[in-house]
Amino acid sequence: MERHERPETRRDAELVEATRAGHRDAFARLVEAWFDRCWEVSWRILRDRDRAADVTQDVFLTAWQKLDTLADPGAFGGWVLRMSRNRSLDRLSHERRVQPTDEEWTLEPRDPTATALADPEREAVRSEAYDLVWDAAAALGERDASILDLHLRHGLEPRELAGELGIDPNAANQALHRMRGRLGAAIRARVLWRKGNPDCAALAADLHRAPSTTFDTRLVRLIDRHVKSCEECTERERRAAVTLAAFAAVPFVALAPTLRATSAQALAAHGVPVPAEWMAASAPGDGVGAGDGEGAVSPTAGTARANRARSPRTGMIVLAVTGVLLLAGGVGVVAGVRGSPAPVETTTPSPAPSIPVSASPTPVASTTPPVTPAPSSPVPTPTVPPPAPSEPAPETTQPASPAPTVRVSAVWVGVDGCPEETPFLYRVTWSASDADTARLGGSWGDDEVTLTGVAERCGPQSARFTLTAIGPGGEAVAAAEAQATPPG
Repeated sequence: MERHERPETRRDAELVEATRAGHRDAFARLVEAWFDRCWEVSWRILRDRDRAADVTQDVFLTAWQKLDTLADPGAFGGWVLRMSRNRSLDRLSHERRVQPTDEEWTLEPRDPTATALADPEREAVRSEAYDLVWDAAAALGERDASILDLHLRHGLEPRELAGELGIDPNAANQALHRMRGRLGAAIRARVLWRKGNPDCAALAADLHRAPSTTFDTRLVRLIDRHVKSCEECTERERRAAVTLAAFAAVPFVALAPTLRATSAQALAAHGVPVPAEWMAASAPGDGVGAGDGEGAVSPTAGTARANRARSPRTGMIVLAVTGVLLLAGGVGVVAGVRGSPAPVETTTPSPAPSIPVSASPTPVASTTPPVTPAPSSPVPTPTVPPPAPSEPAPETTQPASPAPTVRVSAVWVGVDGCPEETPFLYRVTWSASDADTARLGGSWGDDEVTLTGVAERCGPQSARFTLTAIGPGGEAVAAAEAQATPPG
């Protein structure tokens, strides 16, 4: 299969190599190129801006710490996108899903050349098409929808997604083809569904008898069966002409600059290089606060936000104090405003005539006679009792990340399609949580896989399979033994 290289591949490879050579600003450029896209992948799954920012921060912290483990420097973009997907799905499996609000949906960007004011009819049609294809994708489930998102909108090739699908790279193209077909069927069904109010009376009656009113896989199958026997609905599908191209054309969700700045502060606090202009975006007066709908993503970011909130008031106090002292006759030393000792009163002498300054000033003889100190008797030093020992402040430790949990099992299923040296086919099932990446190993070597999956692998009569998971809390390995028992 021909390998189609993404345009960013060469740039990313150069930036990764430069980062490994010690150029921190190169990694900041990688963050600039991929942070928003990773956030959007996470937001599409979690439907919560702050949770998506949390996940994306973790992804780039991991990428910074484990950049040396990336075998192909040009694959950085696919690596962090897949990591964002896996972490978001893992988080979703541990939390109750947060449904999108109207406010979150308004984050969908619009083409500035085709605004609602310029062409309201065109923009309404465009918005409806975006909602339609995402409703259809949601009917496939988060895992399949996120795979198609990475493939159709972010440009990841089948070979890059083979591990996410839990299959061999050679079979990934066919698997994605089948998923695209399912998405096409869901889009066509969504066109006819019309939010539960179809134009076809017969279809409306079928939907009324359906056990579910939510647009999901069951409704897609029901509508598909109806269309096969309804010429009217077949013609409506044809006229709608909404295709997979509409899904691929959906623009990325806009990440609010204030939320990006908060994430940048959190990453910078952990030593991760970030674009300098992102930090500048959080200057005082940017409107970040409790009422902006973008709560602090991390304690570090929350502290930075509080400091920004205090800075305008502190600046005004300093300017006011300085102005008063200058009007009163000048300032020699201005002490700190908050928690500082009182300023020392000083006077500014009258200005003397200016004297040219040369590079080597001539010393001036003093006309003041030296003062000889009078002998004095020693003054006894008062005895001061030693201070009472104070209890040491309790140390605050960062809670440790949980170690990954891994499970793997294997069962012999036959002998079809395997080479002579490993003639037995096994079905391997695995799962990993609290992990960023997972690798499945066996007689063929090992390859990166999704955190949860099922795949068929060839092996000898006595086979051993291992699953290695790596996450913020460390590394975990599990193994499974399987025995082929063909009839004698």
